[in-house]
Order: sequence, then structure tokens, then C-alpha cells
Amino acid sequence: MTYVSALYGGGGWPLTVFLSPNLKPLMGGTYFPPNDKYGRPGFKTILRKVKDAWETKRDTLEQNGNVVIEQLRDALSAKASSQDVPNDLAVISVDQCVEKV
Repeated sequence: MTYVSALYGGGGWPLTVFLSPNLKPLMGGTYFPPNDKYGRPGFKTILRKVKDAWETKRDTLEQNGNVVIEQLRDALSAKASSQDVPNDLAVISVDQCVEKV
């Protein structure tokens, strides 16, 4: 889900992610109708495109998948600095809400 969200800015269910033999994500998306419909490619069309891309652009697919995984790993392992958040953040937030009311 994180992979698809990072690529497309959102996710949903059902979720489809196509993986390489070494289990790295190559492409993905949310709901694909069984057949082409409403201007969206159907699952059968997606499968054909994935097959074609795997046969003609395998190196690029794997390279892009590795880049996204590294970026996600970096983003998810980043730690927030305690200096960025004041200790009395809750009090400040409540005070600001009361002022607006």
C-alpha cells in the first residue's frame, strides 16, 4: 500500500502490486475492472502491459522499483527531532482553539 501511495498519491482496495521474482515492486494500482471500462484499462489489459514491459524494459522496471524502495526506506526510518515540537504543544493548541471560539 505504501508503494502505491508513494507513486500515485493515494491508495485503496482492492490493491494490486506486480512484483519481480525477487519480490521487489514493479508497478501497481488500485481497482482495475475485469475489462476496459469508463476509460480505465481492465485487469486483462494491465496484465498484457506488465508482461510487455517485463519483456522489453525489465532493467528499467527493476531499477525504478529499487529507487522507490530506497526512498520509502529513508522516509519511513527518518526520526522527528524533539526540538521541532514544543513540550506544551497541547496547551498551545487548546488556547488557540479557545481564542477562535
